[in-house]
Amino acid sequence: MTQLLQVKTLTKSYGSHKVADSISFELEKGTVTALIGPNGAGKTTTLSMLAGLVTPTEGEILFQNKPKADIRASIGFLPQYPKFFRG
Repeated sequence: MTQLLQVKTLTKSYGSHKVADSISFELEKGTVTALIGPNGAGKTTTLSMLAGLVTPTEGEILFQNKPKADIRASIGFLPQYPKFFRG
């Protein structure tokens, strides 16, 4: 299968508090993946970084082997508590 998404040591910190710490994984095209974990594990923050809503403190997101790619048109993300912005 073709590698679609690669995440390398993705980290998000707010001050000295790390809410996502060195997360790495790969997703293959044509697969379905679930991100599970307890409350406060960093799932929403990780998805927000993938969706381009939050800037990572460290790490790299590669979409189809391209760094800094804008993947917003290629993904869907519905957080538990969505926020809508006025236009």
